[in-house]
Amino acid sequence: PLFPDVPTLDEAGLKNFDADTWFGFYAPAGTPPAIVSRLNQEINKILATQPVKDRIMAIGGIPAPMSPSDFNMRAAIDGTRFGALIRARNIKGD
Repeated sequence: PLFPDVPTLDEAGLKNFDADTWFGFYAPAGTPPAIVSRLNQEINKILATQPVKDRIMAIGGIPAPMSPSDFNMRAAIDGTRFGALIRARNIKGD
């Protein structure tokens, strides 16, 4: 939305190219579900406020509130996908 006249990667010929970045909040393992749920509710409430949405969009992001289970699924999918890429390319951390 920030650059409506710039073609998407798909439109530029890079079909099925995935170049997104996302951020999220994590709690320590074993955090009681009621606390995770409350944190999720409060974070999603904040993400729905206009000043926060405006600020995220001003830096090129798109606010995407989600449930803890949706977040876990997203993290697992990316972990599997990028884990396979890291192993295939033998990428090592410095």
